[in-house]
Amino acid sequence: MFDASYIRLKNINLAYSIPSSISNRIKLNGVTIFVDVQNLHTWTKYPGYDPESSTSGNNLTGAGIDYMTYPLARTFTYGLKMKF
Repeated sequence: MFDASYIRLKNINLAYSIPSSISNRIKLNGVTIFVDVQNLHTWTKYPGYDPESSTSGNNLTGAGIDYMTYPLARTFTYGLKMKF
């Protein structure tokens, strides 16, 4: 039996809009740079991969057993939005 309490930083989205005085010089109406991160970090003392995981579905006899399932993937997305 383990304590599965945790704090998770799940989604972060940062965006920066370039000032119009700069974007107009390169003949654009607007430029935005963005970064999105999913599943950045989980703080827990749980010894398994993911304190939230359970592969039992609706099976109540297997509830709370994680069977050492893999953790959530950490995903980084970045991009550039331009308005012409």
